[in-house]
Parts: sequence; structure tokens; C-alpha cells
Amino acid sequence: MKSRKLETLPLALILFFLCVSISPCLAQFAGGTGSEAAPYLVATAQHLNNVRNYPGAFFLQTDDIYLNEEPYNSGFGWLPIGTQSAPFTGSYNGNNFHIYHLYINQPEGNNLGLFGYAHSAVLKNITLKDVYINGKDYIGALIGSATDCFIESCSSEGTITGASVTGGLVGSLELSCHLEKCFANCVVNGQFATGGLCGYSKGASEIYSSYSKGTVTGNNATGGLVGMQGNSTISQCFSTSAVQGNWVQVAYWELMTPKVWFLTVILSVALQEIVILVDLLAEMLSAKHFLAIGMWKAADRQFLPVELVELPTK
Repeated sequence: MKSRKLETLPLALILFFLCVSISPCLAQFAGGTGSEAAPYLVATAQHLNNVRNYPGAFFLQTDDIYLNEEPYNSGFGWLPIGTQSAPFTGSYNGNNFHIYHLYINQPEGNNLGLFGYAHSAVLKNITLKDVYINGKDYIGALIGSATDCFIESCSSEGTITGASVTGGLVGSLELSCHLEKCFANCVVNGQFATGGLCGYSKGASEIYSSYSKGTVTGNNATGGLVGMQGNSTISQCFSTSAVQGNWVQVAYWELMTPKVWFLTVILSVALQEIVILVDLLAEMLSAKHFLAIGMWKAADRQFLPVELVELPTK
């Protein structure tokens, strides 16, 4: 009998240590193990805050989350998940639940958003409502800076203010990011590279089937959808954002005709009404060359295309 007790003692110790090691993770979330098959379940503001402790794990939101409580709604507000030195590299599925009242007030802060900096991460089905962010550079409701990330079916509504690279949903997309089926309805204010959806898209990144509305106010490189684009693809997107800026505005529309793009150049938003001739950048994509004729109305801050004329090929 005595020998049996000694035999079962090691097993009891193993079970005890397993419980001790697993219980902190269970306490931080509503369930799950953080694997792709059993993601951590996120149901409260505290659970969401704990995501930062496991930057490479899988997460699934299971309820609406409200961030209008201490310590997330006062002082500097929410601390973004992921930094440039320790980025978020996992997968977060918002599961079409909402996150309300994201508040960040860091006038000198960079890489601000629900996520600050992410690399090779997956962000999908995340809906942000009543967002307020005041920062400096690389600012977006969902994420400040994204590199090599996949972003799908995410949206934001609120007020976003920054200096350089500010977007309603994303600050910067770099290094082959892919963003699709997203939208932003925000008041966006910035100085350089300010966009209704994204501040700066570059490095072979892609934006598909997305749109923005609201208002965008900037100085240099201001756009309804994207503030500045460099070596990236924008397809099947549109913006109805009211835009005001002092530099040349670049806006993109994809027409129903495949592979036809045109570039809108607005020389001054101070003019009350002006007819603009737009040279389509179609030569790189097709054999046809077009001219778009439209109207820029400063009162509405919108470009209204009224006619598309096919030109003889050169």
C-alpha cells in the first residue's frame, strides 16, 4: 500500500504543475490555448489588453468590447498592441463583433492604433466604432504600421489625427501587405500622407475592394482613399471622402472597363469651381488611351467625372 502511494506521487505533482502553468493563460482569456485550432477567446476589454502578452498566438473575439473604462479611456488611453521592436505576428479574428470607444491621446506618439506595429500578421473581421486617436506619425484606427500583413473585412468610424502617415483605418502598408474588403468612415487630419483609408501604401502592397468616406484634411499628399502611393496596387476601390489640402491631390478610380485607371490632379482646392482634364494612365495597362473630363467643386470637395473620351493610340 505504501509503495502505491509513492508511485502515484509523481503523477500528482505533474498534474499540479500543469494546472499551475495553464491557469494563468485561462485567466487572461475566456478560453482556448492560442493555437489555430483553439484560439484564445477574447470577450472583454481585459482579454483584449492581454493579447499583447502573446503576440504570436491566434485570437477569436466572442463578444462586443467596450473600452470606455479605466485605464483605457483616460490619460494616454489605450496602449497599442505591438511595437517596431516587438511586433504583433499572430492572427486576430474580430468575428464581426464590435470594439467601441478606442481612445488614444499621445500627441508625440508613433505607430498608434488598436495595433501599433504588426509583421506577417492576420487581422480580419474587426469593427471599430467611436474611435478617437491623437498622435504624431504612423496613425490608424486599426493599425499604425503594417508590414507583410493580411487585412480583411475590417472597418473604422471616428476621428483620427496625426502629423505624417495618417489614415482612417491604417497608417502605413509596407512590404507586400494585402488589404481587402475594408472601409473607413472617419474624420482624418494630418500634415503629410493623409488618407481616408490609408496614409501611405508602398512596397508592393495591395488594396482591393475597399472604400472610404468622411472628411480628410491635410497639407502635402492628401487623398480621399490613400494619401500617398508608391509601388503598390489599388483595385476596385473608391472614395466619397470630402478632401481638403494644399498640395496636389492624387485620387484613383477603377472604371467598369477592365484595366483602365485615371489620375485626378487637383491643382488647388481654393478654387470654387473648375473643369479638370484628367489624363488616364492607361498606356501601361492597355492599348487604349483616355481623357476624363470632370468637375471639381470646392464646396463639396468632390471630383465628379462626367465624360470619358477614348483618344487615338500614339
